[in-house]
Amino acid sequence: MQEARERELQQAGGRSDDTTDAETRPLGRRAEALHRSLFEAYFRDHRDITSADVLADLWRHAGLGECPRDASRWEARVRAEHREALFFGASGAPAVRAEVTDPEAKSAGVLMGAQPTRVYRSWFEKLARG
Repeated sequence: MQEARERELQQAGGRSDDTTDAETRPLGRRAEALHRSLFEAYFRDHRDITSADVLADLWRHAGLGECPRDASRWEARVRAEHREALFFGASGAPAVRAEVTDPEAKSAGVLMGAQPTRVYRSWFEKLARG
């Protein structure tokens, strides 16, 4: 895939019409900055990251402009996803849920905690076997 992209760039004289990387990279950096700021605020600085003012401050400092204050449009969705996670057995983060779409299959589930790749592989293989 990378080789094909490099050939495409060479044929185009080093230019590409695909500007996805250029457009998304700055947003990705700001999202990473927000993520890091949230962890530092909570764990290092003992700030209340549930506070709208604290969140707005972290949002601004990450370079994301003014923080949208209307949480009502997201609140119902977040609460519904939280209830669903609890229903399926999630009790912490991270939690990954797998759903087997085969009606005959009896296994699905939630994998809890940060796990090495081998654990995910084993889990997916088990789910595939039913």
